[in-house]
Amino acid sequence: MKTNHILFSLVVNLLLLTGGAIPAFTQDREILRSGPGGMFVFLGENIPSGNPVASIRIERKSGSEDFKTIAETKFPSDFGSFSKENMKNHALLPHQLMPADEDLKSFYSEAARQSSLDSLKSFNFTIVERISAGNIYYDQGIKPGSGVSYRITQIDKTGRTIFQMTSVSSLSLSAVNMDVPVLAELHNNQKDIYLRWISVGNSPAKFFSVFRYERNVPVECTGTNARYLSHDTTTFIFTMPVDKEFSSSLHSFFIVPFDQYENPGGSSSIVIMDKGSLDRTFYKKAMAGKLSDRLGIKVSWKMSNPECIRRMEIYRSDAVDGKYELLATVGGSDTTFVDPNVIPDKNYFYHLKAIGTYPFQKKESHYFSAVAMDTRPPVTPAILSAIQVPNGVELKVRVNDAYIYGMRVYRNDGTGDELQPISDLVGAKDSTITYRDTSKVLNGYRNYVYKVRTESFSHVLSDYSNEAFVRPGIRTIPSPPGNFHGWIADGRARLFWDDGENQPDVILGYKVTRTEVNPQTGKAAGKEISITGNSLLRSNFYTDSAMVHGKTYTYAVYTIDRNHNASSSFATITLVLPEELPVPPAGLKAQTTDQGVVLKWGMAEFEKLSFYRIYRYQRGKDPEILKLAGKNETTYTDHSAIPGELYFYYLTSIDKADKESEPCDEVGITR
Repeated sequence: MKTNHILFSLVVNLLLLTGGAIPAFTQDREILRSGPGGMFVFLGENIPSGNPVASIRIERKSGSEDFKTIAETKFPSDFGSFSKENMKNHALLPHQLMPADEDLKSFYSEAARQSSLDSLKSFNFTIVERISAGNIYYDQGIKPGSGVSYRITQIDKTGRTIFQMTSVSSLSLSAVNMDVPVLAELHNNQKDIYLRWISVGNSPAKFFSVFRYERNVPVECTGTNARYLSHDTTTFIFTMPVDKEFSSSLHSFFIVPFDQYENPGGSSSIVIMDKGSLDRTFYKKAMAGKLSDRLGIKVSWKMSNPECIRRMEIYRSDAVDGKYELLATVGGSDTTFVDPNVIPDKNYFYHLKAIGTYPFQKKESHYFSAVAMDTRPPVTPAILSAIQVPNGVELKVRVNDAYIYGMRVYRNDGTGDELQPISDLVGAKDSTITYRDTSKVLNGYRNYVYKVRTESFSHVLSDYSNEAFVRPGIRTIPSPPGNFHGWIADGRARLFWDDGENQPDVILGYKVTRTEVNPQTGKAAGKEISITGNSLLRSNFYTDSAMVHGKTYTYAVYTIDRNHNASSSFATITLVLPEELPVPPAGLKAQTTDQGVVLKWGMAEFEKLSFYRIYRYQRGKDPEILKLAGKNETTYTDHSAIPGELYFYYLTSIDKADKESEPCDEVGITR
């Protein structure tokens, strides 16, 4: 790529005056942009092809002068004229991409038809095509640093003004702000030279050229340029063949960056290359790599003529453009050096200097880098505690290694021995890591096994830690017993329900409660009390011997799980123990005598017996009480019975509470 004589003159003179830093002209208005040999004046969105804008007049003034017309642009009438104009403009701006003929024809046709930049966005055109189309004017008639203003007038076919705009800012001389390229790599052999620069920042160069000094004059090198971006780093690669152009023993190379308007930025530092070194001494290899058996970086190199080298100096930095400090000095015949003082997974940059056998001779390598890897497993971590927390488990783990990315947590399913990873990498900010497991799959009835492993900066896993056993802090609610039923037998409540023995890992036992109920209202007449006490029933039945005759009770049975939680719902039944009555006398007999009807009976076996009532009745008449007999009496004579009449007799027992038993078996007799 060749640079026009104006750019060349500027590059040469400014390099000599400023020591390599090339200033450029800039303007802070959208209408103006400084260029390497003048000012780019942007003429709006329309192309002067006649619809509606036929031409654009450009006027310029300096200071208090009046505006003077300096040019009037029009869209070329045919493609041949447009193509010639485009080639002429590319000679002024050689770094701009030259489109293929087919693309240029398509651009010309679409521009002639649409007459607006908005409709041409699908074309990858440059400022050169816009100048050729009359949409930008490149004013090369101003002096650097002079203050000027422009007035732009868009004119239709009739000569009428359609639109006019004026720039209010004037030019000022200032340096183009671009990231400075730094040499990153240099290779040379008998056939080719390979140079690679990088720049870091958000203002990378759009184009670049590589120069070398020939007889103290910078000459642009002919070769192959390549540029690519990765995040905030821009790489510039230049290759050229070694030929007869090297007419002296020393050559100095440098790179000049350009912005999108081809304004030059600050040039790079000069790289000095000895032609003789291409034949005698050069770096055949200079590289670094991680060790496979231990923590460290191996730096290795190979020189074309090691016998010319007295010693090798090895420099290291934390950044490619950082400060390189001397790391070690080794003999000239050495070809390797191991750097053990590194941190795993950190990028280190190296640079070599070969010191020659003659004074002041040295040969510097390119910059290269490597990342250390520690293949040894980290020190085994230790689980300090594993406790229940709401809805899960909390682990506290001690990390015993300095170069740890974090840890990974493993857990079984609560039944088997197999451990599965349950976490991503948990970062290690200090020597103690806290981790909470609140997974939805946790079961509050199960004990889980936990282990952890740490992972180093080199992504090597440690051995498993010690085991931790813990049941998660998940509130459990067991199901209530099913088929709860009962009845009264022998004055006792017999209670039964379905056994939960099919859930031995869940059910710990049962609790039975009793509540006295008002039979008229059906509401509780007392507090619910546990009739099983503080212990739990292991069986699925219970007998309540503490019922009181005449009382109504509601019984409830709760399931208690292994976490001592009771079922939220429960099964109930209501039972009534009838009121206890005295026992009637047994064996009543009647006999007729001259004195009357003689009654005899057996004593009632009843502790609370007070006396007996003797009843008599005749058919169709109500019973009448004949006598209240003492509790120890067993006979009575009815003197009032009328001979020939049929009578029926029966007795009842009366207790001390004046409760009367059921009648005994009655007897009938005729006197």
